[in-house]
Amino acid sequence: MAVLGAGALTGCGGAVAADTVAWQPCADLAAYVTDLGVDEGVVDRLQCASVDVPLDYDDPEGRTIELALSRVVGTDPAAPTLFVNPGGPGVEGRSMAAGSICAVSATRRASNALNPTSRTPATTRASPDTPTTSQPPTETASRPTRSSSVH
Repeated sequence: MAVLGAGALTGCGGAVAADTVAWQPCADLAAYVTDLGVDEGVVDRLQCASVDVPLDYDDPEGRTIELALSRVVGTDPAAPTLFVNPGGPGVEGRSMAAGSICAVSATRRASNALNPTSRTPATTRASPDTPTTSQPPTETASRPTRSSSVH
């Protein structure tokens, strides 16, 4: 049964991004979240990256846009990714990864067990190629995502 289920999923979705992202320190975001009161231990583990994704997932070989990402690295490299979506548009969404750690009551345990990751939504300067209009939620919610592409 498990083999049948896995085989059935191979026809779902379109092209999937490579499983590598070039994570690096991000001083601008670190300064921003420090000003917001995020704990220094969280800020020290903050990393940023950008990925190119299809503008239209029905045309994966067509035009792409750049999404700005951030994450707080947990102490366990095999820990699952917790993807935090700020909702947007128009806000600095990359700060959500650091902010989500501070919002959890068991901060140390949660920040070590997960790798919170967030993105900047449309119309913000951190994702310069992102269009200024967004698709209706009914269309974006139906598209599968793959969190392993941000590890």
